[in-house]
Amino acid sequence: MIISNGLPSGFGASNGLPLQALGETTPLSATSYWYSTDGMPLIDRWSTYAAIYESQPNISGIIDKKAALLARLTPLGVMDLSDLKHPAADTTSDYAKLMAEPCSFLDTFAFWTWWHSIYQIYGEAFAIKVREGGIGVGGPGDPIVSLAPMHPTRTWIKRIGRGPDGRGEVIAGKLYPPGEEVYTFTLGVASDGLIIVPRSEVIAQRRFNANTLMRGSSRLESLSRTIQNEDAIRRSVSSTWQRGAMPTIVITQEGSGQRGAAERLRAKIEEAHAGPSKAGGTLVLPAGMTAEAFQIDPQKMQLIESLKFTREEAISRMDLPPTAIHIMDHATFTNITEQLRSVYRDVMIPEFESLESVLDFDLRPEYFPTPDHRAKFDLNEVLRGDFETRVDKAVALLTNNIGTRNEAREIVGLPASDEPGSDKFYGNQALVPMTGETPLAAVRTTVSEAANPTPADSAGLQETDATPKAPAPKPQEQVTRAIMGRVGRALKANDRVALRSRLEQEHMDALKNTIDDQRASVKGQGDTIKLSQFDGPVDDALNPVITATAQAGGALVAKKVNKKYDVGSMKNYIAATSTSTAAAMNAANEAELQKRRDDWELSHGPWDDQVDDFYDTNASSRAERLITSLVTTFLAKAGLEAATFHGMTEKTWDYVPGPKGSRADHASMAGEIVPLAENFSNGMAIAGDPNADASENAGCQCVNDFN
Repeated sequence: MIISNGLPSGFGASNGLPLQALGETTPLSATSYWYSTDGMPLIDRWSTYAAIYESQPNISGIIDKKAALLARLTPLGVMDLSDLKHPAADTTSDYAKLMAEPCSFLDTFAFWTWWHSIYQIYGEAFAIKVREGGIGVGGPGDPIVSLAPMHPTRTWIKRIGRGPDGRGEVIAGKLYPPGEEVYTFTLGVASDGLIIVPRSEVIAQRRFNANTLMRGSSRLESLSRTIQNEDAIRRSVSSTWQRGAMPTIVITQEGSGQRGAAERLRAKIEEAHAGPSKAGGTLVLPAGMTAEAFQIDPQKMQLIESLKFTREEAISRMDLPPTAIHIMDHATFTNITEQLRSVYRDVMIPEFESLESVLDFDLRPEYFPTPDHRAKFDLNEVLRGDFETRVDKAVALLTNNIGTRNEAREIVGLPASDEPGSDKFYGNQALVPMTGETPLAAVRTTVSEAANPTPADSAGLQETDATPKAPAPKPQEQVTRAIMGRVGRALKANDRVALRSRLEQEHMDALKNTIDDQRASVKGQGDTIKLSQFDGPVDDALNPVITATAQAGGALVAKKVNKKYDVGSMKNYIAATSTSTAAAMNAANEAELQKRRDDWELSHGPWDDQVDDFYDTNASSRAERLITSLVTTFLAKAGLEAATFHGMTEKTWDYVPGPKGSRADHASMAGEIVPLAENFSNGMAIAGDPNADASENAGCQCVNDFN
């Protein structure tokens, strides 16, 4: 019996009551079969999972992406964990050789692509252990030469009952004990197509199923409504195009026409106009007939939005960031790198660990009876970040006495060094060897000697791997830090008006020397004016001050949630803007100066006076307008980046009047609030939006606030 005094009793192989029944919503203690779930009902038809995968690009795109992300990290390595302090890669054992080439008829990448794709589609994946001599021959201890994948829809699982004598059941001449799982793989060719093996001969990965432990549950089941809607939308659109990509028409004729004639007319019209390749043709009707067009229902025009919604649901349930399959709707300069890194860190690592656990349970005991070896995915390449980040982390690891120099070289991707001291720990500052217990006085002496080496031991000092001084910061970085120091008071006080004024002055000061050099050069150039040689100097002058503007704009917003802002993600955009702005400004100045030179006559006064007049008026005015736009744009753009990164949800348009051409037409937008991802009423995403028309940006000093 199953229940005794309210408690389960009699469970175990000796009594034939299976332990698996404890994890099922409808426990079956007798002989039972479990079959695969291979499809689901759609709106008006049944579809298999495979057909859904083949017909719905959202589903197949996500599955293909995740399978490729897993397969690209294969072959799986095998780690020897017998010494936990010094884990080592195992490349010589039979287990490692099998992981390097798991299947005899599929290459390694194809095998794991198939495995993970099937696992995602059906919620389960199975493979038979192929031993020397064939499938099902021998048992544990006999060499495994390959793994043969088996499709879940062709797999039956039977849980053995007690049998007539309580010893189990005989299947194909073999006695299986009570509670044993027996796998039957059918090839569809009568009895000769049945392969029957015990659980010990199978590798089984099963996704969580709320109803039973015997079969996995496909994630597609929880997307059934989404899949139904997607299928209905796509079939509806296909039907529309098949019947004619044009408004439906009704043809009327006075009097009562014959039904046969009406059918022939309809057939002729559909023959001439039905189908997308015939859309837009001219319809000619016999005398007395009129055609009335019925426009497409507005609700049907929302099909694209509906498809986007089903796409979002599929991405959410299949657990993949949109950016991983190149949906950039919510990607920004700040979050794109982190989103792509999170694909492996947050999405794929659980998938890897699930497969590693399956292999450790089903396959590892064939080679190692204790869990001191484990098949592992190598995630170093995909998680250790870009080269610059790895260098920074390696330096921190070394100088903070966390790792050795060889460990730091491994992070950067360099081979280990054989130089003395490469495997030692060093303290900070003078890098004192930390081997043994060094008395404080000895440390002080070592530091003093390192700081003031005598000629006799200078060579020896070089052999102790003293860390060279950090390279001097780049001039542009120095300029940016200096600017941030000068605007720090306004930034600390959250005074955006004072901050803008200070940044505009910094821009003017940065350009002054370059503009003066340009003025002097023009005076001596003669009849042909050329300013392209100043593109580099103007770019060098603008880049650090634009960087400081972006840093200040992002920091101003990040302070609202007690966070910091790093302008690093915008460096490429800043560099491109600085370069193009410098070239455009110099080209405009060159064109106007050349025109003045062509029209100049000595009677107009000395040429030097003409040049001074140009730079004091036209060039100066152009620089001021340019600086106003740059400050407006980068304060708002960096603010939007920081707001997006820190999870803010809405933005406000704050109108700022001022003496430098403030935009009165923006006054009506003062206080307007919209969601972070939407545009304001004038169509701009931010104040100074570079994608907006110049008429909206010229002279604009407005700012955006974020919450």
